[in-house]
Amino acid sequence: MKMKFFLMTAISALALSVPAHAAGQSYALKDKDQKQIGTATVAPAHDKGLVLTVEIEKAEPGWHGIHFHAVGRCSGEGFKDAGGHMMEDGETHGPHSTHGPHAGDLPNIWVNKDGTGKAQFINNDLSPSALVDEDGSALVLHEATDDLKSDPAGNAGGRYACAVLAAPK
Repeated sequence: MKMKFFLMTAISALALSVPAHAAGQSYALKDKDQKQIGTATVAPAHDKGLVLTVEIEKAEPGWHGIHFHAVGRCSGEGFKDAGGHMMEDGETHGPHSTHGPHAGDLPNIWVNKDGTGKAQFINNDLSPSALVDEDGSALVLHEATDDLKSDPAGNAGGRYACAVLAAPK
């Protein structure tokens, strides 16, 4: 599991392109005032897993933790209704923890001084269909850098923005 995460981190640093045949579903990433600050697109990967493309248009500059959360709700104080990270029993947060990472853990994302950022991540532990189950899931952008080891959320600060990932209606 740890090796997959490190590989995902290394690969995400490259400018990957989603294969043309892998059309994805896009979701609005909104801040606490429900203003759209970006878009998240989830597409199937070649063999298994998924490709996540995040495009941020208006966020605080610097590194931000980003994770898939278990419930498809972006409500409640600080988006708390999104629940915790998507994970299996016994997993702890981050690739640097003894029993990690969670399936929903992702590398940090960089936001430029102008408030924009773009990154692609490959996650071999989740599929697009796993994200849009009965209660959906959420993609949460945190206020600060994820240290990739502290449980449960890597000391990444509050929840800055959120996207509800649900099946198209």
